[in-house]
Amino acid sequence: MEFNCVVIKLQKLNDYEIEDWSLHTNRKDPSGEISWRLKNETKAEFVTVAWCKFYECLGRFPQLIKGPHMNSLHLCETPGAFIAALNHFLCSRYEKGEIQRHWVGVEKFFNVHDIEKPTEWTKIK
Repeated sequence: MEFNCVVIKLQKLNDYEIEDWSLHTNRKDPSGEISWRLKNETKAEFVTVAWCKFYECLGRFPQLIKGPHMNSLHLCETPGAFIAALNHFLCSRYEKGEIQRHWVGVEKFFNVHDIEKPTEWTKIK
């Protein structure tokens, strides 16, 4: 019974316009300014909270990147913030001519507007 009440409350969130919901969540998130400042001060592409998290991982674990030549696989890489963070990380440490990369992303697409349609895996490069 309690679970059904939660589901009903969550379904009411669908009544909000996406712009109104985004405005609400941005006001409630105290870390929102971090992404905004990074985007404006570093001129990095597509800075999101996911971008910041991945960039922090790269900075804390430098052994993950052994040089400007790399291959990487990104699962569920939508909309692309991890790849953008990785690109910015490499470009901020190596000359553009040095960097050689081969990236593959795989995403599982689920259409929330058509729950009858099965999920699909697609390969992105």
